[in-house]
Amino acid sequence: MGLLILFIFLVIVFCALGIFGIIMTIDLCEYLKRYHSGKWKEISFARPFGMSQESFPIHPVNPVSLISFLASSEELDDNNIQVYKKRLKMILYAFVGVSIILIVLVIFS
Repeated sequence: MGLLILFIFLVIVFCALGIFGIIMTIDLCEYLKRYHSGKWKEISFARPFGMSQESFPIHPVNPVSLISFLASSEELDDNNIQVYKKRLKMILYAFVGVSIILIVLVIFS
């Protein structure tokens, strides 16, 4: 019974981390779009599916460019970007850690 409760708790934490990571990524994208348009153009697709970025319903972010931006030590003159990067890295590390624990728990239970 205790293992089931632990599993349910870890699944809830896993989902919460995923949702929080998505929200933080959207917030970072909106911040970059508003205050650092040059960097925004570097990490986003120019014309996704032939549509302009303004008429696209979601943020057209290139995942590879976004991950390399988060992993880089490039310094922008804005302290908020560094805070976003730190928070998203912590969320990613926690997400991967909980994923590993869940996989081990499922395999060895």
